[in-house]
Amino acid sequence: MNPEHAEWQAMAIEQILRDNAPAADRARMEHAAAMRRLMKRAWQVARFAARVFGGSASHYIAQAMVQAHAERRGDIDAFNADRTLMHIEARTRKPVSQHAGGRYGRNWYASAVGA
Repeated sequence: MNPEHAEWQAMAIEQILRDNAPAADRARMEHAAAMRRLMKRAWQVARFAARVFGGSASHYIAQAMVQAHAERRGDIDAFNADRTLMHIEARTRKPVSQHAGGRYGRNWYASAVGA
């Protein structure tokens, strides 16, 4: 049997079982899917905050969970929340002369980019 055919057949069987599951099982599956989407959004926000403010995403995950839950409830708008972080990132971006420049140093970095 072709491996691709076997994989397709397994997916079809899963779909049939999912469609014919009792209502309680379907509700549990929908809840699990909603929680997966929530966690993905929370990590997305945490990674973005880490990029803006520095540090690692795990430092921001608690507040990102609060934000993701608020977005899910409809208390805040996800687009505006991301847009606010982008504005903060743009305002706090260091000028070229303040970059460490890696192992070559600040002056080399500034001269390399023409600042």
